[in-house]
Amino acid sequence: MSIIKWKVHLYNWLPAPAFRLLLRIYRIGVTGLTSIPVFRSSRWAFAARVARRPISAADRRLLSARGDSKLQQWNEAFEVYEGPHSAPPINLAWVHKPIGGNFGDWLSPYIVAKVANREVHHTDLTDARRSRHVLSLGSIISRANRNSIVVGSGVNSLKDAIDQRATFRMVRGYITRELLPRHARSADLPCCDPGFFVEKLYTPRKAEASKLLIPHINHHQLFASIDQDEFELLSAQVCRKDDLERLIDQIASAEEVITSAMHVFVISCAYGVRCALIKPLDADIKVPGDGIKYRDCMSTVMTRDFYPVAVRVRKQMRLRDEVETRVESIDRLHIEASFSYFKDVLSEI
Repeated sequence: MSIIKWKVHLYNWLPAPAFRLLLRIYRIGVTGLTSIPVFRSSRWAFAARVARRPISAADRRLLSARGDSKLQQWNEAFEVYEGPHSAPPINLAWVHKPIGGNFGDWLSPYIVAKVANREVHHTDLTDARRSRHVLSLGSIISRANRNSIVVGSGVNSLKDAIDQRATFRMVRGYITRELLPRHARSADLPCCDPGFFVEKLYTPRKAEASKLLIPHINHHQLFASIDQDEFELLSAQVCRKDDLERLIDQIASAEEVITSAMHVFVISCAYGVRCALIKPLDADIKVPGDGIKYRDCMSTVMTRDFYPVAVRVRKQMRLRDEVETRVESIDRLHIEASFSYFKDVLSEI
């Protein structure tokens, strides 16, 4: 069983504090092994050092010599947000794995850097995180600690435990707000997924209009097995700024988009593209959580309870017969007000 599959199983079955403890132990173990000479040159040891920013000049030379394009691109994805700015950097925690990234997770540094116009330094979610840092886009609010400033994160499961010592300035949706510690559960606390702000920050370049199938990275191989040619299959495993924008260009220019990745759906909605969010019932590797994140994310911009369309993936299936796309009506005034507040919060950090 792959590491990703193990993590998903453990997340879904273990109590949240136990899962966080296991991640911390895993992180300490990996850090220790990477300091042992026999392991230092291995790919996973390099990956661990790339994620601990910044990497040394020696590691940068070794990385170039390895010829590992995927690992080099992953390093470049971090570096693009570490350029020189006059203002102090924002320490931001996001889900940076797997190597090669995940579109939705890497929208977090993209959005924060664009809004704040400041350097963004990666903070590893599995570290102790003893200095102040921001948690923004993603279902990562259960990873907050006493030094976290939450600006747009949400729950992944109704069982998520949320640290009452964190600072809550904005959360993703109304369900997350109801699950906050009692002292933070104010009706005045703004709620919106920062993914909706991309449309305010980026004007897409015109791409070829086509029908797109963009699965969650855990579902890509499953959908690649379908015998169909009506929809162009694209990968959501991107992390570099240019690659994020290229995928946004393709989404914004598309005739329609079918996806099992929540933030591909969010971007489709933001740019007014016909779209549908699906949930494959027979995926070998599930998406972590109990599915509440979909309702939570859309709760602030839709008047109805939102659920993905459940589908059984089969080799001979015709997506058109099972999935209907539509241009979703979303509350753009709410997004505008939330974006303004988001900018103000980042300017204060």
